[in-house]
Amino acid sequence: MSLSTSIRLDQETLRQIDAIAAAEGRSRSWILQQAIKDALEIRASYEAAIQKGIEQARSGQFATEEEVATVFSRYGA
Repeated sequence: MSLSTSIRLDQETLRQIDAIAAAEGRSRSWILQQAIKDALEIRASYEAAIQKGIEQARSGQFATEEEVATVFSRYGA
């Protein structure tokens, strides 16, 4: 079942959505629906990763000092 809702967007955001819709030959509604689905999927993945980290920490699984140093050196910290 499909339900309707409304959203307020500034003109620039709406212009960008319309440009994407036109380029892809899709409706504004389809673009917005896909963007929301994508955002929800990303959020669920992020929350699952956080939960996994919490579970690992609770079970005493931590990175070694060497592992932390490797990550920091890779990303310039």
